[in-house]
Amino acid sequence: MTHDYFYGVEFQIIRVRCPAVKHFFIDDSSYVLLNDDCVILGGTADKNCWNTAVNPETAQRILHANQENVPALKSCEVISHHVGLRPGRSDVRLELERRLISGKKVSIVHNYGHGGSGVTLFWGCALDAVSLVWKALKENDTAKL
Repeated sequence: MTHDYFYGVEFQIIRVRCPAVKHFFIDDSSYVLLNDDCVILGGTADKNCWNTAVNPETAQRILHANQENVPALKSCEVISHHVGLRPGRSDVRLELERRLISGKKVSIVHNYGHGGSGVTLFWGCALDAVSLVWKALKENDTAKL
């Protein structure tokens, strides 16, 4: 079993209303994600930072960087600002672990540690996790997510 060091990854996002934006955009320092009722603008993933207060300078950097990449955002309406923490680690843990719990053999699929990259990694990781669940089921184990 792997026990890696976890650390906090601070992220700051801005929710905006901008019907003209129709596509996702992701690069090394910013991203634009479409949501049901808004567009999410981001661009931070600060390791070992435990701050949960909105930083106005960071908000301006996120807004301007994304407006440079997606000019339609220059006419956006800012709805809200958010800061949160994600668990990070040196690499993603995506594996099937077998354990004996109360005398019963069980399989556990681990899929975590994406840090600030969850949105870009989740498609492939989710498919791999499903494959591991199917593998456990085919081997006649009790699978738990």
